[in-house]
Amino acid sequence: MYKIIPFLLVLPLFSNAQERDKQDIYLNQKNEITIVKTDLKCIRNEELSSGYTVCYNCIDGAKKVRKQLNMELFFKSELKTPDNTIFIKNDSIANGDYLIGDYLDGKPFNGFFKSMENDWLIYDYYQEGKLIQQLYNDKFHTIQQEQDTKLAYTTLDAINTFKDGILMSGIKIKPVEIKHGAGEIITVVKDAKTTAFMIALYAENFGECVRIIRVDDGLFFKSLWNNAMKITFTTEGRKVEMFNREGQIVNTLNYRHYKLLDEAKVDQKRFYVYICKNKEIYIEQINDEKQLLVEEERSKKENESSLIRNLGNNFFSPVQLNPIILERLINDHYWGMGTFFGRHDFYEGKASGLVYHKGDTEGTYNADFIGEDNNEETRLKIRNKTPDQIIEILKNL
Repeated sequence: MYKIIPFLLVLPLFSNAQERDKQDIYLNQKNEITIVKTDLKCIRNEELSSGYTVCYNCIDGAKKVRKQLNMELFFKSELKTPDNTIFIKNDSIANGDYLIGDYLDGKPFNGFFKSMENDWLIYDYYQEGKLIQQLYNDKFHTIQQEQDTKLAYTTLDAINTFKDGILMSGIKIKPVEIKHGAGEIITVVKDAKTTAFMIALYAENFGECVRIIRVDDGLFFKSLWNNAMKITFTTEGRKVEMFNREGQIVNTLNYRHYKLLDEAKVDQKRFYVYICKNKEIYIEQINDEKQLLVEEERSKKENESSLIRNLGNNFFSPVQLNPIILERLINDHYWGMGTFFGRHDFYEGKASGLVYHKGDTEGTYNADFIGEDNNEETRLKIRNKTPDQIIEILKNL
């Protein structure tokens, strides 16, 4: 499933690998491509030409750009409508379908125009200067199908629809920077409402994509190729259910939440973590630590998605998801959500890690780091700070 990822990353580097005939091309009054000279000469737009596709500016005798021509594309027939069909043509010179866009006063007015918002193959469709649709190549579908062909990368097979400039249905793509690769956060929209998010990470010889859906009392994480995880938030804590590739529950982990004043109820001889809910710091501890070890071994053996596991480990209570929060999570890891406040371990009879206590004023906390020698280390000693202030300190350690 990963073999196609390196090709996706380097595809722009091989733009226009197939040499086009050196002869000039033109558009006639019917928007047909011809090699016979007309009033509109089509000049290659190097900036907008990428991958297998080619873009041209069609210029009149006064050197003004009147039209945009995009070539070497293919359409799913169901995306064609009576309105947009007049701007979709097919010709042997274009080596497939081609798109026409008309400018007015130098701005897109009617037809299709290449979008440069991100590296997806997207074409904006305008009617009288208003963005109505975006037709695009569904990159995730291409990856899933492992279709390493020109046709797979140049077929427009999905659509975004707009009303008054607002996305009504489709996806919004937010590129994000990650170490040693690239990433995207996809917002899935239906009836102008967000229904899901997708996090995609790409690197050399690696690719992963996880879909996040809000369900009753929790969240559902599903890898496009692999396993899934469901987190249910309860009054006592949270329940984490692990699913295999066939959608069967293979393990269930139960975690309990304790207020700091109830620290005596926590098993001090097992690890636990500090979390934040509703601006208050809690202790979270798994009910059966052996189940966690079994799950870790099982997940490694099955080569399951580590991205799902890493994401799930950061959701301790209901949150309002958005691309900004997810980007922070990707880049800042545990600290990105502002809900994980450190780990306390017990190993070989010794405690180590963070220890929290209530501060001197309402809503504040004290924190110390205990080394494995059971002595407090002076590099971290927090006093009378709110959870928001503490998380910023932890981020900068």
